[in-house]
Amino acid sequence: MLQTVQKNPGITRRELADKLGVASPTVTRGVQNLHEDGYLILVKEGKYTRHYMPGNPYGNA
Repeated sequence: MLQTVQKNPGITRRELADKLGVASPTVTRGVQNLHEDGYLILVKEGKYTRHYMPGNPYGNA
């Protein structure tokens, strides 16, 4: 999951689920855990939440 976010900064959960070939709830659970542990930055843009790695210029928001 982290490699996919690193290669696709700003990816949404739906896009992430499609790329990984898993269900959206699986991505949601994984993203929440990674965010809580400081491995992902979540940026809300309208109705979408974009995912970034820490250190990405957009991930510092």
